[in-house]
Parts: sequence; structure tokens; C-alpha cells
Amino acid sequence: MSTVLILCRHGETDWNRQGRILGQRDLPLNEVGRAQAVSMGERLASMGERQPSLPLSAVFASPLCRAQATAALAFPGHTIRLDARLLEVDCGAATGLTRAEFRALDDGRWWDAVTADPERAALPGGESFGAVRDRMVAALTEFAAAYPEEILAVVSHGTALEVATAALLGRPLAEAASFSYANGTYRILSLQDGGWVVRP
Repeated sequence: MSTVLILCRHGETDWNRQGRILGQRDLPLNEVGRAQAVSMGERLASMGERQPSLPLSAVFASPLCRAQATAALAFPGHTIRLDARLLEVDCGAATGLTRAEFRALDDGRWWDAVTADPERAALPGGESFGAVRDRMVAALTEFAAAYPEEILAVVSHGTALEVATAALLGRPLAEAASFSYANGTYRILSLQDGGWVVRP
């Protein structure tokens, strides 16, 4: 058996519905988000990822309440282990803005800077995608090493999961958006021959 990571995005919040950038703002799940979390847990259970013969060994989550609530609803009965490295990207001055408002911020200069150099560029008071990738990969690598050949669930956030997934699969940061996670969805990765692959 290989080590398995079930990477989950939290359910919907009101700001997700409004198309606003949450960053590290601590907002709760809305009714739709709570239903998404329950449904995600049911889908995983039906796939056999939580069969007695393949038990879920640990559940990790971002400390933000939307991630904690998603983990509790999707994986009832499990202790939720919080890790600040699973936080969403700190969006600084863009927090609370719509994407259109972000693009217009400072006449578009910040949008251009972040999209041109996601490795290093960050909004005032925020962090770069490269920094998020580094802390996410460090956390996931540590979890996998602590639970070899076991199944782990990790509940985090959209951008954080995108950049981490790209990195684990050996893809550049510029391709991270191609590994998007909608609210209440997941992707399963397994460690095979020293490398991570997506499980169907």
C-alpha cells in the first residue's frame, strides 16, 4: 500500500458565493458549504477510502474556521489536527475584493506584478504564491513521512491546494491554476516510487 493524501478544499462561504477574495479572513461556512462538506465525506466513504481495511489514519486542517468545520463534517469521529502551514495565501490588500476590484487595484500594477512573478511578488501585507507553496509542501511532506503507507485527509484552501498540488506533481508554479479545487471538492494523491501521482 502507498501513502495516500486526500486533499480537500473547504465548503462555500458567503464571500465565495459573492466572488470575494477570502485570503486568511476567518469566515464560517454557509448552509451550502456545510452541505458540501457532508457530501464530500459521503463520496469518500462510498469510494472505500475509509473502509475498515483502509482506515483514515489522521485528519489535518487549516486553523481557519471554514476548514475546521469542513473537516469535522466530512470526517466525523476523527480528531482534527490543526496546522498553520495549511492556511490560505495571505492576500493582504486584496482581501475582501472581487477579482475585478483586485485587477483595478493601483491601476492594475499589483495584478500584473503577481501574475508575472508569482514566485516572489506579493500584495502589500500579503505573501507570494511561492511562499505558500513552500510551507504547504513542507507540511504535506512531513505528514506523509509521519504516516508511511497510510491514508491522510488534509483540509485547506483553494490557492494553497493548487500550488501544493502542482509542486507535488512536479509542475511549475505557473501551472498551479490548472489544478483548481471548487468548494467542497478533493483530489487524491498517492506516493509511488518516490513520486506523487493523482489517483483516479
